Amino acid sequence: MLQDIYPHIYHCEYQTRRPEDRDLMILIHGNQVLMEGESLPTVARIRAICPEVVEHAFYLFSIDEQGYFS
Repeated sequence: MLQDIYPHIYHCEYQTRRPEDRDLMILIHGNQVLMEGESLPTVARIRAICPEVVEHAFYLFSIDEQGYFS
């Protein structure tokens, strides 16, 4: 399961956090997930392609200091 990632720490508590360039984005349309190769795209990459998506992004969770947004 996602929370079983020792030694990393899964944080699911609510945070009012803005996306940083190094954070990752999970973008889903229907049954498809936007990927960059085998990785999720960074906020910086999505901002370069479609900045309005980042402006409306919301925080999902973090693993250690790595934020995940949608």
